[in-house]
Amino acid sequence: ILRAQGETKRFLKVLAEYQRAPSVTEKRLYLETMEKILPRVRKYIAKVKDGGGLMPLLDMRMKQ
Repeated sequence: ILRAQGETKRFLKVLAEYQRAPSVTEKRLYLETMEKILPRVRKYIAKVKDGGGLMPLLDMRMKQ
């Protein structure tokens, strides 16, 4: 039960941030997710339509 309550509190904090600044929150969540998953993959494939809609992929291996 305590874990579920903690997850709910974290979600509500993110929701409040999203309501104040949706674009910033979306980008932050995207970058945090990429930071977690990119170090585990060797190849990155990005589909770009008309050069838009793609946030730059950061080379997380450079941090190590």
